[in-house]
Amino acid sequence: KLYNKWLEELGMDSGKAIYGEAPIKKAFSLSAIDTLLFSEAIEKLHVKIQCSSCNKEFLEASKPEDVVVLQDKISKTPCPKCSKEETLSIISKEHLIDEFMTLAKDTGAEIEIIGVGHEDGQTLMKTFGGLAAILRFPVDW
Repeated sequence: KLYNKWLEELGMDSGKAIYGEAPIKKAFSLSAIDTLLFSEAIEKLHVKIQCSSCNKEFLEASKPEDVVVLQDKISKTPCPKCSKEETLSIISKEHLIDEFMTLAKDTGAEIEIIGVGHEDGQTLMKTFGGLAAILRFPVDW
């Protein structure tokens, strides 16, 4: 039902239907999200990396199964800030869904998990990247 409401808003071009990680993060920062819709198939992690020399921190996106590859890659990559080698390491990992659920709770947004066993869930994942939201008010991008 909420997925259909989101599709209607998207079709009407009301400015109250968004999808994708970056627009949703921005909308959360403005407390604009009324309902967060996400596919249960999302397996994205936000991996926090830190330089042991200059303490620079940055985020990388990864699938859970690719974290080992990411660790190997960053161990051979110089720090983007201080350029020292062999100083980068993973200091934390958080599932994107956990991060967004916390943001939803903090901003009073509803959460709707859509299973991939439903056609709506498959469409949300394949066509829209698995993340969508209905906004309380249109946001100026």
